[in-house]
Amino acid sequence: MDGKLTKKYFMSLPEAVFLISNMMAKPDQSVFEEYILPQSQREEQWKRIVNAGAHGRLCHTFDTRDQAKAMLAEWHAAATQEKKPG
Repeated sequence: MDGKLTKKYFMSLPEAVFLISNMMAKPDQSVFEEYILPQSQREEQWKRIVNAGAHGRLCHTFDTRDQAKAMLAEWHAAATQEKKPG
């Protein structure tokens, strides 16, 4: 699932999916990368999202952290390839 990271969208996500923002801290690391916690812990998790500046940005969900890291590596490789002089 991909979408804009609003509080409503975040609160609707199923527990245990891995969420990343498309806002990058490094080429291979999002500013926010965490597994979605149980509803009872979501308010604190939402505060971390806001503090990271990821709220309102596009986000992506994955079944595992490894899947997310593989996708980030693909995006980075594609972006690097596009920047090479042709």
